[in-house]
Amino acid sequence: MASESEPQGEARPRIPRSMLAVLLTSVLAILGHLPSITNGFVIDDFPLLVHNPHVRTLRGLFVILRSDLFVASAEPRAFSYYRPLSGLSYWVTWQAFGDNPTLHHVFNLGLHAVVVGCFTHFMIRSGLRIYTSMLAASLFAIHPATADIVAYLGGRQDLLGWVTIFVSAILILRCKNFWAQASVAFFGSLCAGFFREYFWIAPLLFFGIFELISGERQASSDSSTKEARRGNKQRAWVLVAGILAVLVSLGIRNVLGIGQLVNEWNDSTMVMGCVGSTALRLIHNTVAPTDLALNVSCTPLADTTAWLLLGGGALVLLAPVVWLAKTNARTKAVLACAGVFIMASGAVIHGFHGARYGVISDRYTYSFLVGALLFAASLTEHVHQRFRLPARAKPSLLRPLVPWILLATPLSLLPLTWARDQDWKSDTTLQIAMWRDRPHDPESQYAEALRLIDQGDYEAAYPLCVAYRNAAPQAERASLCIAGYLYLKGRAEEAVPLACHFARTRPGNVQGRHLCLSCLLATGRAEEATALISDWKAMFGESSEMIEAQEVLQRMKQQAPAP
Repeated sequence: MASESEPQGEARPRIPRSMLAVLLTSVLAILGHLPSITNGFVIDDFPLLVHNPHVRTLRGLFVILRSDLFVASAEPRAFSYYRPLSGLSYWVTWQAFGDNPTLHHVFNLGLHAVVVGCFTHFMIRSGLRIYTSMLAASLFAIHPATADIVAYLGGRQDLLGWVTIFVSAILILRCKNFWAQASVAFFGSLCAGFFREYFWIAPLLFFGIFELISGERQASSDSSTKEARRGNKQRAWVLVAGILAVLVSLGIRNVLGIGQLVNEWNDSTMVMGCVGSTALRLIHNTVAPTDLALNVSCTPLADTTAWLLLGGGALVLLAPVVWLAKTNARTKAVLACAGVFIMASGAVIHGFHGARYGVISDRYTYSFLVGALLFAASLTEHVHQRFRLPARAKPSLLRPLVPWILLATPLSLLPLTWARDQDWKSDTTLQIAMWRDRPHDPESQYAEALRLIDQGDYEAAYPLCVAYRNAAPQAERASLCIAGYLYLKGRAEEAVPLACHFARTRPGNVQGRHLCLSCLLATGRAEEATALISDWKAMFGESSEMIEAQEVLQRMKQQAPAP
């Protein structure tokens, strides 16, 4: 009896210690991003939240749930992003907080704390030591790159997606019943994908988590061949449940008429070059987050360079996984492999985005960090256990200092993280930060041009807009800047195709609509202006630029000579 009671007595203290680790890392997550709660609304916060008529009414909620994310916004534009649960979260928080940016940012900050707490609990529950889990989660909590998700209300989609992934993973680890695990894999994959399409990677992650469970069972009992086959079937069905969820979400998209995720394919050379370039950028942001930016131009690597980089990177990352597996560290091998998969999928998926649009965002680093820290934590702990000194050789005086050393490491990043949070205070501060940190990037040049336009300085903005158009000829965003300059210089005829192309592409942009109508009226194209006003009134109702254009049209009719 004594031998049975002793392990139970030893296990009891681990419960409060693990909960304390979860609480401490969650508090660090809040501390790491406190400045973000004073921020305002930026970039997509306006069309998705502030100016979005659909978040204000119950009828609008039904539009959100059955539409493309940006179609159901103040700037209707089709990006093939079907994210009904993200739209639902905007609707709910608008009902609760209205146009109070502080409360919205507090909500985002709370979500980040939940993600970090779940990440900590998941690592501990998966078998990693508490100190290892705390260090990895603390670095994640305060890493400067996380500001690009936490301080940006649009980043809520990633926060909710990772909450869903980690809660589902913890439930799968806890569930004893196979059908319960398969159900969690199905609904977890379905919900995560409805927050953001990137989370369609969930089925493979849940399959890996089930490998952890089966590994624990095989280690604790002598499994017969029949039981081993049964375990293989169970693992397969957990994977099938997750894949079925992805297929269901694709079916719903098809029924609702949501466009394809990829409408046109780039050539393979450009895609591989952008995947390599994206991987390098994500690694740079993880290791040296000193020049984070809202958008970064995706400059494809040469084909040979990209293949060498990706092939070499795969070898470097998979070699430790093989070593972990061969040294009987099955749990750590599975976790490290999951980390490699998260990093690789982030580089590939966002690399495709870069190949199509010529731009990537540093907020993609948030998910990449999850994979990098899972991989590093698993490998570091196994190296420590394999090569640690005998107990008698350890200096006992250092043991009390271990928690403080673990705390000091992430806290050293705090100034960088707070500074990055402040960059997200407004659109202007974001533009200043991009120009300050990456002045040679065309995306930064465009950001500076927008800031100058807001100040009415088209003369200074024009050369930056031209430089951006030369660097990214497929992007229509420079059209507004160039058209504005031409219009002010009395060259409205030249400005019409640029201004109206931009306005038709992004009709929710008030500045674009105003400039297009002004150019049309200046060149006497009254019928075209009238048709556009009619279309836009149906979408947006009466607005200042359309009222002004209607008044000009009325004067033009009065001044027109009688037939």
